[in-house]
Amino acid sequence: AALSAAGTAGSVTGLAALIAAVPTGIAAAVAAVLVTGGLVVAGATGLFSADDAPVVASEPAAGVDDEASGDEASDDDGAGAEGATDPAGDGTDGPADEGAPVTEPDPGGAPAGAPPSDDASPVAVPGASGGTTSGGTTTGGTTPGGTTPGGTTPGGTTPGGPPAGDPGPADPADPDPTDPDPTDPTDPDPTDPDPTDPDPEPFVALAVATPSEVQVQAGTPTLVAVQVTNTGTAAAEEVRTELEFADGTRWELEALGAPPAGAGFAVARDADGGWTCAPDVADAEHVGVCTFPDLAPGASTTLHARLVVDPASLDGETDLPVGLRTWAPGHTARPEAVRLPGVVRSRPAVLDAALVLPDTATEPVTADGPRSATVRVTNTGGTTARAVTVEVALPALPLVVSGDGWAACPAGVCREVDVPAGGATEVLLALRADAPPVGSDVMVPVGVTAAGRVLTGEVRVVGPPAPPRPAELEVVLPPTTTLVDLRGTVEVTVRNTGGTLAPDTRLTIDLPGGLAVDTDQPLPDGCTAAPQGTNMTVTCDVGGLAPGAAVTRSVAVVTAGSGPDGKVVTAVVTSGTTTATATSTVAMVGRGGMAGPVAV
Repeated sequence: AALSAAGTAGSVTGLAALIAAVPTGIAAAVAAVLVTGGLVVAGATGLFSADDAPVVASEPAAGVDDEASGDEASDDDGAGAEGATDPAGDGTDGPADEGAPVTEPDPGGAPAGAPPSDDASPVAVPGASGGTTSGGTTTGGTTPGGTTPGGTTPGGTTPGGPPAGDPGPADPADPDPTDPDPTDPTDPDPTDPDPTDPDPEPFVALAVATPSEVQVQAGTPTLVAVQVTNTGTAAAEEVRTELEFADGTRWELEALGAPPAGAGFAVARDADGGWTCAPDVADAEHVGVCTFPDLAPGASTTLHARLVVDPASLDGETDLPVGLRTWAPGHTARPEAVRLPGVVRSRPAVLDAALVLPDTATEPVTADGPRSATVRVTNTGGTTARAVTVEVALPALPLVVSGDGWAACPAGVCREVDVPAGGATEVLLALRADAPPVGSDVMVPVGVTAAGRVLTGEVRVVGPPAPPRPAELEVVLPPTTTLVDLRGTVEVTVRNTGGTLAPDTRLTIDLPGGLAVDTDQPLPDGCTAAPQGTNMTVTCDVGGLAPGAAVTRSVAVVTAGSGPDGKVVTAVVTSGTTTATATSTVAMVGRGGMAGPVAV
């Protein structure tokens, strides 16, 4: 439209110059033909409002040559051309749009061919005379050819107008040429894009959705999801996401094809699975790089990264500053890293406990022989367990528990301990017997609670031994001492049935009258024989006789007749104040005796 309007304006200006150079006789005819052409051009280029009445171009009369005089070419009544102006100033009407007067662009420089103003006020055209339109009379205004006030054109002075450089008489209807035209046709329509503007260049723009924070348990895989959408009009040959970690942080980064089942992530994704992650070759200690190829316009992809962080010597929790940036190299600038708030915690404590008690068979607890028990608490987790309570229930008497660091508590005795990560803590418990009964030997249950476990066992408690029983002697004689053919043996057994040694044990055998020691046989060691009136006494020194020990002494005897038959042999054993006595009846068989023993 701008090109058409400019062409039309140039045509009009050129025409004015041409007419000015043509002799007056032929100027009218030429003007009529050219003005008619101007109307056609003006209509084609949209100089008239769409609301104007249809424009009818004047045709030359039949038989009139294009070179006829201006009088022959002009419209008789002016209606055919609807108010045409006469560029030569000879009074001939030129073309005009009824109801839409032709306006000259503002002398301030409004371009030719711009849309007309909605203001229907008539505008004076210099050098024109008397052309009327339905909207009013055109008097003294400028033409669309771009003439300046006063009728000058680039080609010269319009005939009939004022001399060049003379602005001519001012028309009260003319606006001030210094005022801007409120209907300046050069103002573009903001709603009508310039059809000559080139199409925009394709571009890449990324929309990135990142986690709001990073919560990591040391040594345990954590899922990190970053969604990237290409909102531009061109494909991104590479999408690059960097994660930055602080000094002293050991980390591993692995791209996953999809989020693990049950991970709790609900993220839209179109083209996942193409991500790869690796340490940055320029800074492998601090930066992990994940890339995705060929993200089409409008497509989305989600980086599902398995992040394992294990800060050196972490015990508890610490801040985890993680920097994250995403861009498309070659399309978008590398942005500043977004600092995600985060924390990394060591693995929680995992506790166990065991109770070690003295061996019941070989390590009894006595009043003068205390023992110790050990409570061992282990921690296989990654965090030190603080103030772990160990409780020992009070056992039944006579067992007593105590020890350094233990204090009374509702359960019995308690203490608190710290258990380091990956280590163990042992606490000792003293076990002693408090006045156990003499000679007692009992099993006492022990219960310990530690690290959520209830541990039980038994402790053997032995009281002091009972005082030993005194020596208790026993002497044994057969019920009958038989003499065969006047000879026989008196056999005596001495036994200590007490609990202590029977010192200086002595055995005395009293032989009744008529029964003597057979001198043909030797007496046992430690034994002597001596007459005691009519009787004979055999004395044997046994010595110390231990508890449960026994000795036997055999003394050969003889008789000269039947005197001892039926008499009693008495044996007495003594040790200190302890005495035991036994008797045996003599029975004679054979010469000088009866057929069998006779009890007395």
